Amino acid sequence: MEIKINGKTYDSGLIKFGVALEAIKLEKKITERQKIIVNGTDEEVLAELESINEIKEFYDNANFLIKFFNNQFTLEEFEEGYVCESLQDFNELIIQAIGECKFGIVKGFGEPEKKK
Repeated sequence: MEIKINGKTYDSGLIKFGVALEAIKLEKKITERQKIIVNGTDEEVLAELESINEIKEFYDNANFLIKFFNNQFTLEEFEEGYVCESLQDFNELIIQAIGECKFGIVKGFGEPEKKK
């Protein structure tokens, strides 16, 4: 998988076992949250939404990506140089990294497509 940060392309290379384990834990957390939001009572959904610390989760996910890309860039470089149109793009990047850990999916991220 590739990511572009400040115009430089980074390749994830081989996945370390510890990163794969972290991906599995992250996927489980996402799946459990989705189940609550889709199937939970109003009280369960509200409690789940109130428990989310978006800033902490953003940094946790960014640090996961840094490890996924074998520490080729820093958190500061990621914060300043990763370009996305919305947080949904960032969420899709996380899902893609989890997928590559599990299945070997390859796709590039981090630089907007040039409009023709």
